[in-house]
Amino acid sequence: MRISDSRVVWGTLLATRGLSFISNLVLTRLLAPEAFGLIGILSSVLFATAMLTDPGLSRFLMASERFDDTRLLSEVWTIRLVRAVFIVIVLFFLAPWLESFFNARNLAVALRVYSLVILIDALSSMTVAIAARKGATRQLCAIDAIVAVVQFIATLSFAWLTQSFWGLVYGALFGACINAILGYRLLGGEFFRIGFSRETVVAVSHYSKFVLPTSVMTLFLSQADRFVFAKLFTLSEFGTYTLAASMASVPSMLVVGFTGRVLGPHFANVNQNALGTLRQAFINSRFRLTYGYCAFIGVLGGSADLLIGILYDNRYAEAALFLRVLLVGVFFGFFTVVANELFMVTGRPKIPLIANALRMTAFAILALMGVYLYGTRGVLLACAFTEAVPLIYYWVVLRRLQFLSIGFELRAMALAIVCAGASYAASRVLLGGLK
Repeated sequence: MRISDSRVVWGTLLATRGLSFISNLVLTRLLAPEAFGLIGILSSVLFATAMLTDPGLSRFLMASERFDDTRLLSEVWTIRLVRAVFIVIVLFFLAPWLESFFNARNLAVALRVYSLVILIDALSSMTVAIAARKGATRQLCAIDAIVAVVQFIATLSFAWLTQSFWGLVYGALFGACINAILGYRLLGGEFFRIGFSRETVVAVSHYSKFVLPTSVMTLFLSQADRFVFAKLFTLSEFGTYTLAASMASVPSMLVVGFTGRVLGPHFANVNQNALGTLRQAFINSRFRLTYGYCAFIGVLGGSADLLIGILYDNRYAEAALFLRVLLVGVFFGFFTVVANELFMVTGRPKIPLIANALRMTAFAILALMGVYLYGTRGVLLACAFTEAVPLIYYWVVLRRLQFLSIGFELRAMALAIVCAGASYAASRVLLGGLK
């Protein structure tokens, strides 16, 4: 993939995340916080089951020399479909128990319907997984943009008609269907047939022996706070937390999307050349991205009170605290996301596995310290600072490979701190004026 395609990807990501933000803004006027709490639980449960069974199929294809072999694509598509059917069946029977555990009315029936999203996704074209490596960035961006617009309209329409969480569920299903259809229409290729070979199953199993433990650890680290708060908070409080988490995810999703669509395929292609070329690609590709991201995170975190106060009514006031804390973790996470992608697509999954083991250890220690010092909400301490531990590990590995400029990293962090301080001071002045 040409790195020049990054502008197209950035434009699409900004537009789609902007639509998502506007959608949430409108939905808070149509729905009560409880609706966001319920959809937050649904999303976490679906994500959990997906990660617990994740063999890393997309990255397996991206790293394979046969990534565009039709036979291999059909066999991997079959594995993905079998996995999705298994997940839907498991969730169907677990749904009543989960409703009782979280004490969330209507969770069982909603989960049984919402789980169909993963089945619809499994029926989509496998060409989506390899399109970026084949240089089809613009087609992928077109799919993302169309799906975002259609889902935006559908979700708001369903929410207005139902005045309940069902609007969010129906919107997600509708968006998944459009995404699957467009994958075939815009990227070409026939509907994949059931395929099986022992060779492919063994290859996927060998690759997943590092990926699956990493996915399980990622699940624990990314969803532990949500499961804890879903259990201990009221549905309304958890809805407020979910809203803050959604806002905090905007910058991280931008980077994850850009990394997966541009940097990952770029690293995979460059990896076929000399190590020095890959080293230079890693350093050069992060320069503007790092400074821009750090400045954005600083401004967003410093002005959290002002943003929540302007955008939402008093029912969501506590979201400002949640947002500021979560953004600390998102800030550290940026530096690990790109490094993680580098090692995964170049065939070094053991390094991210070790990083996730460090994450789990750090999260457990910080969470226990937080609960001891501040009670249940002390888990937020772990959310904020856990990512700093694997970051140090990645820095050590990258330094050993001569991929790291520590001065560059520290200057970027200093920029974030300066922007946070300036925006916080400005927001206090503006809030004082509004009062």
